[in-house]
Amino acid sequence: GVPTEEDVYEILKFIPIHWGNLGGLNITPIIKKKHIRVSSILQWLRRQPKFFEVRNIAGTLEVRRAITLHPDHHGKSFEEAEQWLKERILSGEHNSVSTANTMGATSLAAVAVHKFLVRVAPGYFVAPELLFMRYSKKGLNPKDLVTAAKEHLTTFELLECSDGSFLMRRRTGADSSKWRADFEKDLESHPEDIKGLVALMGRSSCLWDRPQYMYVRLLESEQILVGGFEGMMELMKRHPLIFRVGENYFKRVNLSDPSTIDAPEPTGFEETCPHEEENVYVGHRDLATVFHYVSPDDSTINAAQLVECASPAMKPVSYTHLTLPTKRIV
Repeated sequence: GVPTEEDVYEILKFIPIHWGNLGGLNITPIIKKKHIRVSSILQWLRRQPKFFEVRNIAGTLEVRRAITLHPDHHGKSFEEAEQWLKERILSGEHNSVSTANTMGATSLAAVAVHKFLVRVAPGYFVAPELLFMRYSKKGLNPKDLVTAAKEHLTTFELLECSDGSFLMRRRTGADSSKWRADFEKDLESHPEDIKGLVALMGRSSCLWDRPQYMYVRLLESEQILVGGFEGMMELMKRHPLIFRVGENYFKRVNLSDPSTIDAPEPTGFEETCPHEEENVYVGHRDLATVFHYVSPDDSTINAAQLVECASPAMKPVSYTHLTLPTKRIV
């Protein structure tokens, strides 16, 4: 039957504001039976264009709430969002699930890299090294991710720094035309800081983290580059549109999501924004480095103790069965 208002509002509870994988919605069979009542959830979503948006990125189906429902998260007024949606519907582009990029004879490896970037690249500019840490296949380097992004500039956006390094983002959230100029001005305000900033961008995300935990994970050459721990803190404070430094924590500023910019600094591990589940602690090696630093001399630390001194940025990582020999790092 025709979806009711109750049906739509119930399914909206499972739909993210920004693009997410259609297969990861976790809508229970009972909810589907009661509120969708058709075999294809994709087709059901496509038929409600004023509430849901779907797209096909290199064979991966993604969904989000219509931008008219949360225009502020996309850097638009309600009128701008409504006009954008109207033009998309009239052109036939809205909720089309034909492949959003023309792959042609592109190799399967290139398709895999593209799908990986779609999955992990955030809406704010990051160093490709940060994304590369999560790429498990061999035979690539961070520059290859930049090359792949250049092939799909409708999906990704690149920024070349004055020192020749690149930053990249996925086109999601607030349109960068509203904030990119201010970001670039902050980035280039101290040209001597750029290499250090890029190094820090490779170890941080918009999840709150302790600055000490980032510092001990830097290479020795990077620690020298940023001027030691105190120099690193001053560097971040000089660039308020790139890093936000609180009393105990710091994080990347996500200009693509204005609702998170002024979020209060957390007081404990459990406080974090659910839609910012980015993992900068890729594996146990990162965790081991941090807890090797914080643990007492000549003792061991168990999973429960790790959680007590963890930061919100560590939340996406499992600590189960992790016991580390310890020695304080000075």
